[in-house]
Amino acid sequence: MPSARTLLISAMQYDAELRTGGLSSVDVIQTAKKLGVDGVELRDVYWKRKERELPEARSALVELGLIGTYATFVTLFDLSAKANADEVRSAVDDAAALGSPIVRIFPGKIPQPEDVAAWHAAGRAIEYASKRGVIIALENFAQTPGCRLEEVNSVLERIRSSALGTNLDIGNYASNGEDVVAAVRTLGSRIVSSHLKDVVSTLTGHSSTFLGDGNLPLAEIMAEFDRLPQRILHCFEFGGGGNPEERIRKSLVALNSL
Repeated sequence: MPSARTLLISAMQYDAELRTGGLSSVDVIQTAKKLGVDGVELRDVYWKRKERELPEARSALVELGLIGTYATFVTLFDLSAKANADEVRSAVDDAAALGSPIVRIFPGKIPQPEDVAAWHAAGRAIEYASKRGVIIALENFAQTPGCRLEEVNSVLERIRSSALGTNLDIGNYASNGEDVVAAVRTLGSRIVSSHLKDVVSTLTGHSSTFLGDGNLPLAEIMAEFDRLPQRILHCFEFGGGGNPEERIRKSLVALNSL
């Protein structure tokens, strides 16, 4: 595996434990250190007392020398523009407080090119992120709207800010019938992070799983990522399945075998 490849685990792999209070975000951070990865993607949905837990998480990341990133379910575009702008700013503020270089958000319903007000509102949110030193990582959603390569690329092409990039979810693109290698090539320099998972495809649909347990051409996908000159924060994102550490270890083995 190339030394330049940076690997994180996601809090979502401990979804059940975090939701029930069996684990805290700090526990997940400590697990990441034990597993030998570079960092953790934390998520807004798991805070119970954010004003206390977020600073504790940042302290743990600093103490253990790990990267922390932040993922939310906020959308860049929304009909209720004022409320949505406030949510984006709040997500950016939380990412900055955590020390995260990025904040994952989804596109939402992308406005028509002539909807100048909506595009200006998105531009102002991205400008705010730039001032806070945070990159908005726009992710291809699992479902419509905002799940297609052409949708994500249209936003990146229109807003050429260095504070806007993309978190490329390889499983979401594959499950929506997109060519993942082509997506990496198309988005190229705008990729700041990824969600890594494998996909099991059957006649009845698609389901995500740990790396090496599905049908994706992982060697070709990772080779395409590795051709890019910038650092990409690669984050495992698949369900824990009752044994998240084992699934993470198997995914590390799968990457090492490519």
